Amino acid sequence: MEETLRIAVFGDSLMKGTLPDEQLRYHFHTDLFEAPLAGLHAEVTNKSVFGATSRKGVTLVQRDLARGHRYDWALVEYGGNDCNYDWPDEVKYLACIDHNGASAAGVMQWLGDVRRIYRTQERYSGLVRTIADELNVPCVDPRERFLDGGDPRALSADDGIHLSEMGYRLFYGTLIEQVRAIV
Repeated sequence: MEETLRIAVFGDSLMKGTLPDEQLRYHFHTDLFEAPLAGLHAEVTNKSVFGATSRKGVTLVQRDLARGHRYDWALVEYGGNDCNYDWPDEVKYLACIDHNGASAAGVMQWLGDVRRIYRTQERYSGLVRTIADELNVPCVDPRERFLDGGDPRALSADDGIHLSEMGYRLFYGTLIEQVRAIV
């Protein structure tokens, strides 16, 4: 009989399956993450927290270890929706910022140009891969699949930062496919 793998998932709103409704209120759909796991002989504990940063993630991991929790694998994702997919929707994202009370004009004053968002995301993604290589840690990176995945607007939600249901299916499907190849 195959041994059950214990996998912990530490992440932000992306790993919580966060989808905004028409009024841009957020709802969590962890079922979108669980479906591609079918057939993987694993017990998955999702410890993702909406709005969490990598610093918060370190705190969560340390707390789990202090409590005696042990896992065979940890899947860690922070900043993925902020910094890790194609942004033809920079204008949509700025409109959402403006809709939620912040000033898009103020953000643009700081950014300089809207393409800076994409350049920052690309740099972030490359840095994550470099660090993973240096530490000899497997790195699952669905970015290329998104860049080649068809219409990016159909993959992003109305807030311009989270994924649509179709985007989550592509993201989680690619993620689990790459995790299966590693474990």
